[in-house]
Amino acid sequence: MAKSFSKSYIGENPLWRKGEKIKRICPICGKEFKTIPSIIKNGNGKYCSKECYGKSKVKKVKRRCEICGEEFEAKLSLVNRGGGKYCSRKCYHKSHENKVKCKCKICGKIFEICQFLANKGKGKYCSMECLGKSKLKIILRKCEICGKEFAARPSVIKKGFGKYCSKKCQAKGFSGENNPSWTGGISKEYCEKFNDPFKRRVAAFWYVNNENICPVCEKPIIDETPHCHHAYYDKKSCCLTSSDGKYFCNLGIKNNTKTFEIIGDPNKFVPLHRNCHGKTTSNKEREFYARKFETIINGKFNGKSYFTEEEYKQFLIYHPEWKIPYRYPKKKK
Repeated sequence: MAKSFSKSYIGENPLWRKGEKIKRICPICGKEFKTIPSIIKNGNGKYCSKECYGKSKVKKVKRRCEICGEEFEAKLSLVNRGGGKYCSRKCYHKSHENKVKCKCKICGKIFEICQFLANKGKGKYCSMECLGKSKLKIILRKCEICGKEFAARPSVIKKGFGKYCSKKCQAKGFSGENNPSWTGGISKEYCEKFNDPFKRRVAAFWYVNNENICPVCEKPIIDETPHCHHAYYDKKSCCLTSSDGKYFCNLGIKNNTKTFEIIGDPNKFVPLHRNCHGKTTSNKEREFYARKFETIINGKFNGKSYFTEEEYKQFLIYHPEWKIPYRYPKKKK
C-alpha cells in the first residue's frame, strides 16, 4: 500500500518530494529531523512525527497538587471533568487515606468518609437508608402519646395514620377504648365451663368429623395448638337460656344491640389457626364468619361442635395417636 502524504505538517516526507532538506528541531520531544523548504513555506514541518503533532494539540493548564502542593500540568479536558487534582498516583492514593468527619443530615449520626469524596460534595448521609429517606417527601408530626416530634409521609397521613412515633406508642394508642374491637373491658369474662378440658373436647370433635381442618383457611391444623373460637363471639354462650327457643346476640361488639339471630343451639365452637383467629376479630367481618361457622356446624354436624365427656373418653381409646392439646407447663413460682 502506498504511503499517505496528505498531511504535510510533519517531517516524514514522501519519496516523490525532492529538493534540499533543512534541519528542524521538534518543539515537543526536542528531536532533530529534516524536511524540505516547500513544507516549511506552507507553515508546516514543525513536528518530527504524528505522535508529537497529536501531543501539541492537547491543551494543558497548570495545577497545584492537593496533597503535596507541587505544581504540575494537567489536560484541560481532565480538569473540566473534575480531575487533575493530584500530581502523581502516590498523591492520589494518599487522598483516599485522609478521612474527615461528617454529620448525617437525616439521623444526625457522625461518620467518616474520604477527603476526596467530601471535596466532591458527598458525605451528606451515613447510609443508603438515610439516603432513601432524603428522597421522600416528609411532614413533621407530633406523637399523640408521648409528644415527640417525628417525620411521616404524606401518603401515610392521607390514609389516617402517622399519629404515633413508634410501635410502642401505637400499641398504647390502640389500647382500651381507642381500639375498634374494644368490648367494654369484658373480653376475658369467660363462662366457667369454658376451660382447657372443654377445649380438648372441641378439638377432638373436629379432629374426627372434619379431619382437623380450619374452617377459615380450609387447611389442616398441624403441629399447632388450635385456638378454640366462640362462633358467635359470646364468651358466655355456654350459659345462654331462652324461653321461646330463640337466641340473639351482639357478636361481642361494644354498645351493639342484640339483633343477630342465632339459628339453632348457641353453643357452637370451632378450632382455628392462630393467624386465622386474628382474621375473624374485626367488627366488620364478625357477622360473615358467625354465619359461616353456623352454616358448617348446622349443615355438617347437625348443630353439634364438641364431644361430651363420655364421648371424649371413647375418642381417646380409639385414637391413641392424637396429640392432646392445651397442656401447659406449670409456671415456676
